[in-house]
Amino acid sequence: MFKVNITKQNAPAKFELFLDGVHAQEWINNQNNGSAYELIDLKQDPSWVENDIKEKRKKEYPEINDVIEALLEVHEGRPEKLAEIMLKREAIKIKYPKGVK
Repeated sequence: MFKVNITKQNAPAKFELFLDGVHAQEWINNQNNGSAYELIDLKQDPSWVENDIKEKRKKEYPEINDVIEALLEVHEGRPEKLAEIMLKREAIKIKYPKGVK
């Protein structure tokens, strides 16, 4: 993922545009409007990478209601659902590891 900072000449405004690498460079190459463009590789920004991993994990983690239900089922002697949830969480952590750049 890349961020394109766009600065208009004679204007105090600064804009940001988020695109994948191929589209970002292609988009910049097609601009002829006198603006300045800065292409930033967000994968080099540790805070962006950390937030990206958090968001991806959050989207795939089981819903809280499912976790509560699984915990109650353990209390009732049925641990299968909780075991399934724990395996799913572990798979997500492997898929989106923390601290990998």
